[in-house]
Amino acid sequence: MSLPLQIQLETFSPAISLNNSSHLWLLDLTQLTDEIISRQQAFLSDAELLRAQTFKHRKLQFIALRAFVRMCLAQYTGTAPGTLVLATEPNGKPYLINASLPIVFNLSHTNDMVVLAVGLQHALGVDIETTTRKRSQHAIAERYFHPNEVAHLQQLTNAEHSKYFFQLWTLKEAFLKATGEGISGGLNKTFFTLKNNNIHAEFAPELTTAPQDWQFYQQFINADYCVALARNSSQLLNIHWLNGSEFFNTNTARNT
Repeated sequence: MSLPLQIQLETFSPAISLNNSSHLWLLDLTQLTDEIISRQQAFLSDAELLRAQTFKHRKLQFIALRAFVRMCLAQYTGTAPGTLVLATEPNGKPYLINASLPIVFNLSHTNDMVVLAVGLQHALGVDIETTTRKRSQHAIAERYFHPNEVAHLQQLTNAEHSKYFFQLWTLKEAFLKATGEGISGGLNKTFFTLKNNNIHAEFAPELTTAPQDWQFYQQFINADYCVALARNSSQLLNIHWLNGSEFFNTNTARNT
């Protein structure tokens, strides 16, 4: 990552409890060599290793992401990363089968930046986007965003428009990932107003949940990357940013 972080990364310790907290693990893939990533294959399941072979150009990225998830989650389960059993719900949302705690998690990545959100019991979703990504922002907003959001975007300068667009996009995607629907669930069914670092959400009547049952968090980790978290809980969010790179620098791949 060429730009300095605007967040402070902590080193994980058991004292950083998940109770009433959400942990956001950050990983910059550019800090990892191919050799370091290859060594992490020992953490993957047979099914994951087979799937890795299907990738022609992104095999190492797939290995790094799967190992990253396993190494982070192992900090909470007290078991070796390679012994964790991961499965997916019918909608594709991943979950842990053999966890002693009701751990929930969600992964997002863009370019070489990766964020893993971890919490207890309450569904959550996370999204990271780069504001340098080339998209037809005006056309996307007019087609998929709420009319009030579109009206606000139209009042902004080009620079302001791009930043606000990705703020809205990450919040919407984080929410839809938390519900398990994904963006096919309807980006226009949520309406966000952002002012003075406050996030106000409104939901369409057809959604079977209410804004007061959710907490939202958003942070630019540097000038180019925006992260949003949605958590299905009325409790105020307590966020810890954690350094995910440390595992790759200190771990020797083991399953025992």
